[in-house]
Amino acid sequence: MRKLVSSITILCCCISFISCNFAESEPCQIKDTTQKIATKKQEVVKESKSVKIDSLEFYCWWWGKEQMGKGLFDDDKQPPKNTYTKMEEWRYGDVNFLHPDKIDIVGNIANNTYLPQELLIEAQISFKVEYWEKVMNTPDNMYALDKIPWSGKVNLERKELLLQPQEKADVTFKDFNLRAVIDKYENDDKNGDLWPWEMKVEIKIKSKDGKKINESEKIIQIVPAD
Repeated sequence: MRKLVSSITILCCCISFISCNFAESEPCQIKDTTQKIATKKQEVVKESKSVKIDSLEFYCWWWGKEQMGKGLFDDDKQPPKNTYTKMEEWRYGDVNFLHPDKIDIVGNIANNTYLPQELLIEAQISFKVEYWEKVMNTPDNMYALDKIPWSGKVNLERKELLLQPQEKADVTFKDFNLRAVIDKYENDDKNGDLWPWEMKVEIKIKSKDGKKINESEKIIQIVPAD
């Protein structure tokens, strides 16, 4: 009888010990999960309340559809370009493909904070340059382009921008002479035709004292004639 009572007592003690440990560990697990969720929310809030680049686009002046109607366009007497057009690539060809001499780089900057922000906006352009035949003779052109390093960096004029709380504004780097870059590589090399196959624009937002706040980049292809 004594052995039975003793066994029951030990069993009850074990159950009590397990229950206590579970009761202590469960709030810890819930607390850890709650802290992770709270941290994630803080990161989202911090991002939404930052100064950032909402968009980065390329534009040029080109002929409108009404100017390029069938039989209307005279290549020998080209009319003024009257349409401000967004560019997704530069492609050499007839007037149906965008291949302007100069382009505008437009970044939309958003101040999502609750304080005015005095900002410095910097832009840098670089290119992937390689011999025309080397790229075109590679079965996978994109693979060949991936192997080419960025070079020929060009720093554009730095812009100053004052944004009020919750305000957005476009910053435009006007009239970058892309044609001059293309001509430079085509004409300066005696060993073959060099070509800038891709162009990358990097935009950096800095505070007035030069501290980096945010950055973004965009790449477009520069497609030569067949």
